[in-house]
Amino acid sequence: MSREAHTQAEALLAEEAAARAAREQAAVLAERGRLARELHDVLAHTLSGLAVQLEGARLLADKTGADERLVAQIGTAQRLARDGMVSARGAVATLRGDALPGVGQLPELITQARLGTGLAARLVVSGEPRTLPPESGLAVYRTVQEALTNTAKYAGSGAQATVTLTWASDRVSVEILDTGGVPSTALPSGGFGLTGLAERAELAGGHLDAGPTPDGWRVHLVMPTRLPEEISR
Repeated sequence: MSREAHTQAEALLAEEAAARAAREQAAVLAERGRLARELHDVLAHTLSGLAVQLEGARLLADKTGADERLVAQIGTAQRLARDGMVSARGAVATLRGDALPGVGQLPELITQARLGTGLAARLVVSGEPRTLPPESGLAVYRTVQEALTNTAKYAGSGAQATVTLTWASDRVSVEILDTGGVPSTALPSGGFGLTGLAERAELAGGHLDAGPTPDGWRVHLVMPTRLPEEISR
């Protein structure tokens, strides 16, 4: 085979490989779009209906002179249902290929926690922010989201939470520390679970630990600012 024919054959093979990869990518995107539509239809319908029913229950409990604690619990459950709709929209956006939530969305997340659950939460940042791999940024966001949900769930009324984000040259760490509060009846969690988040953190080269403190609960996550394969080079 001449050099020219060999070059043409290689070019043809490359074109076929590119076309095959494009078809596979299109199939993946189509399937993700289908899943996103189904997820939206199921969760949006269910959670919106739940929020409406909880509002009715809250009004009825208030009108019939029910225990104030019951009225407050129903109101909290209603806010969590609304927050769930927001999270569902975020999951749908992720399936559609939109940008993943990350460190940049933490201020908004803190605000949502304050308004949605009445939790006294604040964010403290130190160090020079850096660009994170998407999985690292997502791990930080989901960890803070789960920790704040758990604080509202278990610590109850009067609890305070401080989210401390610390940047270093090769890593970013986030600590969520809650104190005080009057324990309340268990409410649904954010759905991610600290155990599952710890496993996801390890897969991305990070580490998560959580445990009680003398005054409350502490969650601590450390994630690399570079991909694992970049660190090993």
